[in-house]
Amino acid sequence: MSRHEKLIKNKSSEDASAILLTNYLQNNADYLSQIYGQISELSIKRINFNMELKNLDSEIINYQTLIDQLNAKKEFISNLIVISPPKISRSPISPNKKQIMIISIAIGLILGASAAFSKEYLSNNFRKAN
Repeated sequence: MSRHEKLIKNKSSEDASAILLTNYLQNNADYLSQIYGQISELSIKRINFNMELKNLDSEIINYQTLIDQLNAKKEFISNLIVISPPKISRSPISPNKKQIMIISIAIGLILGASAAFSKEYLSNNFRKAN
């Protein structure tokens, strides 16, 4: 049994001030442990922030080198001269389906007819040779 519990059982006026004092001390001890917990959390956060700051510094260096490279490319591009402005067609460019169909049908007919004539010619020549 703790001293605090013994004092509560006795219930005397002298013990009341001791009870108040022990309650005060116990509350202060609890508050102090909470503060220590918060301090440890904040120190962990500070360490994490320092690590993030180092990472951000390295990223800043990487971005700075990238900016320098882009500036060098910009200098090269700025030396180029446009001879004539680009021209834009008013009508959309797309395959002419009708023309493609007509040409493919004509080629198909010509190839078919030439295949038939060549087969007939070759068969007649082989018969005459035999």
